[in-house]
Amino acid sequence: MAAIEERSLSDTIISDGYIILRDEPHNFQQGYAVSLKGFGADNVLIEFICIYSTPTTIGSVVLKEGETVQCYRRNSEGTDLILMMTLDKMYLNNSRMIAGFSHVYQLNDANFGNYSGSGDWTLYSDFLDNPTLPEQPDGPPGNGTDIEQDSVSEPLYIILLIGAAAFAVIVIAFFSRRR
Repeated sequence: MAAIEERSLSDTIISDGYIILRDEPHNFQQGYAVSLKGFGADNVLIEFICIYSTPTTIGSVVLKEGETVQCYRRNSEGTDLILMMTLDKMYLNNSRMIAGFSHVYQLNDANFGNYSGSGDWTLYSDFLDNPTLPEQPDGPPGNGTDIEQDSVSEPLYIILLIGAAAFAVIVIAFFSRRR
């Protein structure tokens, strides 16, 4: 899973936005755009485009609901996160697909205007546990009674274990009374 690099809020152009994609591309600042190219029963195909001077296709990615796509820009020092968005919901309206994206972030492209081709960018998609920037607070601390989902991974095994222990106690009690 790709880690979201730490960036200051001054580098954020769009913070936790929501966009809807239909037939027309959605234009971002600094010459970026994203468009809905196709859809299936449970996924959509979106395309990232650089429209700064001559339109250049950055790449395409297929997403399912809840999946996050991150667009990274390569530079001489490594890569920078430029765009990030999570497919929130897909809608079918009069045989037209509409896709809603939440957790939309656009970060400042330090190399804005210096484009040398489609090899400058990398797209990465995955289901992220928390598709927000790390500077946002996690929320108020719990009072110690919160049960995390990983604490009880399979309640069926716990029920079977308790049932087996109860059955063993009954069998031991039954045989100890006969003697």
